[in-house]
Amino acid sequence: MVDNVSQIKERLSVVEVVGEYIKLQKAGVNFKARCPFHNEKTPSFFVSDQRQSWKCFGCGMGGDLFTFVQEIEGVEFKEALQLLARKAGIELQAYDAPRSSKRNQVVAVGSAVAEYFHQQLLSERAQPVLKYVKERGINDTSLEFFMVGYAPLASVHLIHHIQERGFQQQDLIDAGVGYWRGTTGEFVNRFSGRIMFPIANSQGNIVGFGGRVLPDSVARAMNHKTRDDVAKYINTPQTDAYDKSATLYGFDKAKQAIRTSDSCIVMEGYTDVILARQAGYENVVSASGTSLTQGQLRLIGRFTKNIITAFDMDIAGNSATQRGIELAQSMGFSLQVVQLEKGKDPADTIQEDPAVFSKALKDAQFVIEFYLKSAFENHDVDTPQGKRDSVAFLSPLLMSIANAVERSHWIRVVAKRLDVSEDSVWEEVKKGQPTHSADSYSTQKQPEKHESRDHLDTMRDEIYAHIVYDPGLIKEVVDNIPFIGADDTLSQVLQNVKSSGTLKKNKGKESVLASFNEPQQRRVDAILFEAERDKRELSQKTLLPLLAIYQKVILRQELQNLRTQIEKGDTGDYETLLQKVRQVTEHLNQIDT
Repeated sequence: MVDNVSQIKERLSVVEVVGEYIKLQKAGVNFKARCPFHNEKTPSFFVSDQRQSWKCFGCGMGGDLFTFVQEIEGVEFKEALQLLARKAGIELQAYDAPRSSKRNQVVAVGSAVAEYFHQQLLSERAQPVLKYVKERGINDTSLEFFMVGYAPLASVHLIHHIQERGFQQQDLIDAGVGYWRGTTGEFVNRFSGRIMFPIANSQGNIVGFGGRVLPDSVARAMNHKTRDDVAKYINTPQTDAYDKSATLYGFDKAKQAIRTSDSCIVMEGYTDVILARQAGYENVVSASGTSLTQGQLRLIGRFTKNIITAFDMDIAGNSATQRGIELAQSMGFSLQVVQLEKGKDPADTIQEDPAVFSKALKDAQFVIEFYLKSAFENHDVDTPQGKRDSVAFLSPLLMSIANAVERSHWIRVVAKRLDVSEDSVWEEVKKGQPTHSADSYSTQKQPEKHESRDHLDTMRDEIYAHIVYDPGLIKEVVDNIPFIGADDTLSQVLQNVKSSGTLKKNKGKESVLASFNEPQQRRVDAILFEAERDKRELSQKTLLPLLAIYQKVILRQELQNLRTQIEKGDTGDYETLLQKVRQVTEHLNQIDT
């Protein structure tokens, strides 16, 4: 995989990659722009062609072309690697060949199947279906944009379609489109006779489908049998490319709007998303149901921590939905609820009067407010029992709030509304165990265990920045730290630089920077960006005083350690320790002079 990364970096420039997403302006030796990861008016996002890195001084984010694609696309490293490899025209060396190949095959089949279903919807034979779809408010542009389709009852033409493109019936099985009938071994399209909604992953690749049964009137017009014993909606089962619990319908089309608006509107159905998008709401997705999962929340969490739910049901009375809300709160999300007229979904509301949905969105309540209102409606809060039941109803939600300050705020609100003390609400809330904990569902990677960074760490990074900025200063550093022990971090890093052959081969800044580990590279890169921005000098003149201070701190620490060993009297050779004390003291005196 290292070779893959190196090849991609040789062929692609970070300026080229970033420039495909945002407009860059020349700023001295660098490029600048308004940061795509937070809202700002004055550009604080810088890209260095020389160091092949980027840094935002507003939000603190930074890295190389891989980290940029990971952040802007909301993907993991492997997905960013695949995306950039395609852009660079590089065939990746296999790191997970069998599974990766299977997943790619499923995606390729999905695209071919979606194309076929879409063609069928637009065919003369499916006019009753197309008429119904348009009556639901979906216009021609959205039909094309979302690739809405229709799956005919017969599968023979679907099979021919994919075979013409080099696929086999087993590929349809692997993609979850069909299955073998147990008794006859015949291929069966699980979606036959349904309106089709292709589901894409975050990169826009079709990985699955959602299928809606035809209304009776449309089914009769199509000469289909009407059935009451089938599910209204079905989805692709789990495949190598599709996991319903980690996929959101429309997310690939909404992710940039989610980032820009710093909010995500979550709806229940596919049509809800399509009509909302037609009405101008681009930050909309569907959870294909009303219960958000951990995987779906992680996906959203890469772009925002603010979720607005717009479901066509009483979510306060739905336990699955409440579990999803508690999970979201435990993961640090702020949730609001859009209240629609009972029995109407967002699609109905938008189709009848977009202004009504717009107002409902503006009037969205924070989820605790919404549940508090429900508690008041369902319990007599003028009685002790009503107050008790209300607190019991709200406790799991209150406990699931990850942020202590936010939780304290809502407990104060609940206590005031119920006319009871905060302490009494706290006591009842603490009695119950949270349904989900923030620790169990953290969306962030656990930080590496290390001591807090001190003054020495900061000085080391400054020294590293000097030798990356001017590799000729490496000799200056080596010549001026003769007294630092081999166990010192700076000495170890310099040894890595020396052993890499950088000095002998007379390589440039990039080679020196590559000698550091990834966290060191990020910190050094940030210092270099800051120095360029502030026109701060990095030279022998600024390096030598820094080295002197660094040596003093290291030697004083060593002196203290030696004296502690002598005082404890548990080290063996007393005279050897005294000799080391004299040597360290002499070195300190030499630096001072």
